[in-house]
Amino acid sequence: MRGFLIYILLFVLYSTDVVSQDKLFLRKDSVIHCRIVSISGADITYRDSVLSKIKFIKKYKVLIAEYSTGEVHVFSDLREDNFSDSTKAPESGREKGERLLREWKKKEAGYANYLIGFYPSDVLVGRLTLAYERLFANKTIGVNVPFSLTYNPSRTLRYLTTGSSTPSNTNNAQNSPSGVGFISGLDVNYYYDIEPETKYYFGPRLRYGTDVLLGNIEGVTFQIQNGIMLLSDANFTTNVGFGIGFFKLSSRYSGLSLADRKQAYPWMSITWRICFRA
Repeated sequence: MRGFLIYILLFVLYSTDVVSQDKLFLRKDSVIHCRIVSISGADITYRDSVLSKIKFIKKYKVLIAEYSTGEVHVFSDLREDNFSDSTKAPESGREKGERLLREWKKKEAGYANYLIGFYPSDVLVGRLTLAYERLFANKTIGVNVPFSLTYNPSRTLRYLTTGSSTPSNTNNAQNSPSGVGFISGLDVNYYYDIEPETKYYFGPRLRYGTDVLLGNIEGVTFQIQNGIMLLSDANFTTNVGFGIGFFKLSSRYSGLSLADRKQAYPWMSITWRICFRA
């Protein structure tokens, strides 16, 4: 008897929930119980009552849209019928955000998956860096390969202004590193859409090479980086990120005599990258 009463109670609650939902009466004599999000253009956007997923249906397939409030819209059978914005159901802030993000993803799908990047801030710390990034999985994963030419910016500036890269003071000349070095590596970036044209990203960052400015030290760095990607249009993007990890000297040599090649040292980086879609 108790089980029967529970069954009756659940049935009443389910029936009440179904009645309070919106309904789409299709022309093929079926009904969709849902939450109508918007009615615009040639589509009806609704949230599935079972899976709670956003879905779409063409207006010409629907005969009547009935809201839980009792408001009813009857549609003609014209496949290209354009209905006024007055037929839109009230839209919550969350639903509006989902709709704008969905519209943005459709737009972004047509953008190129290849990014050629330049790091302006690296120039100040003795690095001329270019990078190539390939986007995968609907632009949610990026594999980035950077290449840096390293140098001593003070010597370069001195050469441009005086024609000589050697300091006049002998002690300064001995303490000022010279030459050029090379650094390369690999980044794997995982992108997550925060809002249209704005993504959060994170992932591992690996570098190996020689940094001239830091005394021609050679070593490897590993960091976990995260940041923001801003997409200004179909051709350009901007990344600003922060990474933290460790640095380990190469076993070949080190310009820092006091450093232990077996020791891993804390390391951090700040990244500013401007990209052009190829």
